[in-house]
Amino acid sequence: EKEIPNKWDIFRQPSGRSPDAENADHLRSDYYDTDGLSEEYIRVMIDGEYGYDQSGLPVFNKVFLPQWHVTKEPLRISPSSESPLVIGMDAGLTPAAVIGQQDYRGRLLVVGECYTNPDESMGMERFVTTRLLPYLRTHFPLAGKAYVTADPAINHRSQANEVTAFDVLSRYFHVAVAWSDKLPARISAAESWLAGQIDGKPKVIFDPRTSRLQKAMAHGYRYAKKRNTGGVNDEIKDTPDKNHPDSDLVDSLMYLCMHASGGNSQA
Repeated sequence: EKEIPNKWDIFRQPSGRSPDAENADHLRSDYYDTDGLSEEYIRVMIDGEYGYDQSGLPVFNKVFLPQWHVTKEPLRISPSSESPLVIGMDAGLTPAAVIGQQDYRGRLLVVGECYTNPDESMGMERFVTTRLLPYLRTHFPLAGKAYVTADPAINHRSQANEVTAFDVLSRYFHVAVAWSDKLPARISAAESWLAGQIDGKPKVIFDPRTSRLQKAMAHGYRYAKKRNTGGVNDEIKDTPDKNHPDSDLVDSLMYLCMHASGGNSQA
């Protein structure tokens, strides 16, 4: 901004929280609600300020606190049909699933994880039949038919047989497509749950058996490091690394959080 080329002008939008916020008359009253959001997210996405270089940093390092969010004893789920298991899923050739349930107090209980190993790849049919369904039968035998909320990419048709991952999942579960796959929306949903409290307790609680997901939340799911070699094609990233299975599990958790927040999904 100190050396502006070509006589260009710079226009800065006012903060979404300021009296001069643009388009406010056409937005929901809580559109810029900052409850549960990180300071970095608020500074950049709402106030329109410059953020800090987060390359290499864990995405949720300020809001995921293992000593606060992880219980010492396994969580109990309710077999009631009024509170079904909900499975957040990330599709692709390294599918992953995070299993959760909301309790009667509104807390989100993260009770299970299922993922593709780092040295493997598989389609959705194989993942569901050889990994996910056996996992559910073993750990949650009394649970009824679960709901799946998934990456919108499950609607993409296979070039081989035109079958979508949505088609596969619908054979075994009630399925809804998450209302957005945009990274800020997904991170915001997870941050809101992680930073929230209900009756002085965490709003989202992790079963101690979700060890790989906890590792991913604590340090495995990181912003990509920037490459700066001095060349014209240097790779500058502000998105998390795709490091399987950590990124797949956290993506699954974020879709689970979006569903638990009551966001609109496409059935």
